[in-house]
Amino acid sequence: MKITVIQSPTVTAGANKTVISGTQITLSVNGTSGAYSWSPSQGLSCVTCSSPVVTVLQKTTFYVIITNTNGCIAIDSVVISMDETCGNIYIPNAFSPNGDGQNDIFFVYGTAFNQFELKIYDQWGEMITKINDTSTGWDGTFKGKEMNSDVYLYKLNGLCKTTGEVVIKSGTIALVK
Repeated sequence: MKITVIQSPTVTAGANKTVISGTQITLSVNGTSGAYSWSPSQGLSCVTCSSPVVTVLQKTTFYVIITNTNGCIAIDSVVISMDETCGNIYIPNAFSPNGDGQNDIFFVYGTAFNQFELKIYDQWGEMITKINDTSTGWDGTFKGKEMNSDVYLYKLNGLCKTTGEVVIKSGTIALVK
């Protein structure tokens, strides 16, 4: 009697990840060849491919099963968690709108906002600009005229995507030419 030993399939679903809610990521596996099956299927671009894309809206454990041609299976999982903070917010303290292509526009850096409002005031309290989008910045002008080198006040109000937390920050920004 001859006994044939068939190698079991292997699969690794990758490292657990933490992302901001709404982030689109690609899940991917390493393993032997075979048929893939991902679950849960909700939100996955493909449940039978090795690298489905998913937009993560809540903490989810994704399971992948690989079945080889002999019907043997291997299973692994990956946990995608949500960043429970409002992400990293960086607000520079100076910028130089001098047309050299470096630091010409004052931006608030951060992408974790559902709502965003940035107001910039001069030293007398007059509002210079109001910005409602993190992809928009201040170019150092007011009513089409370049502002002088000076220190300006900013006030930031935002609503965090992941937690609903209200973010309020204020400080100064130096316009340097």
